[in-house]
Amino acid sequence: MRGRKGDPLQQTPIAEASGASAPRVSNWPPTLETRASSPLGFGRASNRRKGVVVSPIYRFEDLGPGDAFPNRYVQGSRDFEFRAMDYSDWRMFTSYNGTELQAVHTATYIVGNSIADESLKGDREFKRNIKDGMLALVTRGGFHLRVVPNFRVEFVDSTREVPRRLPRPTNVDDVPAASISHQPLVLGDKQYIEFVYEDYGAHDAVKGITITSIHKFEEVSFDDPMPYIYSQGNVIFEFRASRYCEWRLAPDGPLNGKFVRHHTATYVIEESIKQGMIRANCPPAEYQELKHYIKDGMWVAETRDGGALRDIPDFRLEFVNCVKDVPKCPSCPPT
Repeated sequence: MRGRKGDPLQQTPIAEASGASAPRVSNWPPTLETRASSPLGFGRASNRRKGVVVSPIYRFEDLGPGDAFPNRYVQGSRDFEFRAMDYSDWRMFTSYNGTELQAVHTATYIVGNSIADESLKGDREFKRNIKDGMLALVTRGGFHLRVVPNFRVEFVDSTREVPRRLPRPTNVDDVPAASISHQPLVLGDKQYIEFVYEDYGAHDAVKGITITSIHKFEEVSFDDPMPYIYSQGNVIFEFRASRYCEWRLAPDGPLNGKFVRHHTATYVIEESIKQGMIRANCPPAEYQELKHYIKDGMWVAETRDGGALRDIPDFRLEFVNCVKDVPKCPSCPPT
């Protein structure tokens, strides 16, 4: 997804970084490890078992929203560029602030003639990898399926086979409705896709530690704890954290006077760290040390190196024993 205006996938209720030089506040951890870390922006799909990475390519090209955008496929010695086109349908999209007509991304088409190696086009395993990787990439690991449950990725021989978006409807009575579902996803066969979407993270170059926020194809609810990957050398494991959101009045801009849902706290689940350490064969004695590293890395990742503290100066990062200890996000107050 490339940040199309009005795209529901770009309207996730998480406070984003608003500056690289945000002032440090009292709850920012003043430790050497934090200062040695740096934020990472990923936006790619990966399959660790197969060693496949599918990612967008950003460069200066004279491309519009209806053109085929470049992407990259990497698997061992295979490293090449291919093109894909997005398709959008009109929906009456309901967000926290009302309902409006929007063009919603409903499909992505992989352009076959943009793949230079002809031998790959008949390779079923390759086609499955690139299709699953693109599905993970453009839906952010399945998140966009909350808006478009029947989202599809298809192959076409050329861009001429990609359908064109219908003109903006003048009568919205027959336009299908859409919104972000908070219910558990129903994925069917998609739940077996091994690709994950690497969203953002933090890296400590001194210690060789990386913490990555990921999205993957899981039949979970909107507010369920999210997966993260801790990586340090051969030690790689998954842990979970919950993002807590609160409603606050927008002080200015187009939403002035309206309530906006902000990401104001992250709760790291200690039980999930301990389970991840067991799977990674880490000695229990190392727990406190790893917890310290995770705390520093999560501060950098969740606040985008402090940038989000411009909007949420009272942001909190806390550790809780298990999922039931995470407070529930409040409902939107009446306007």
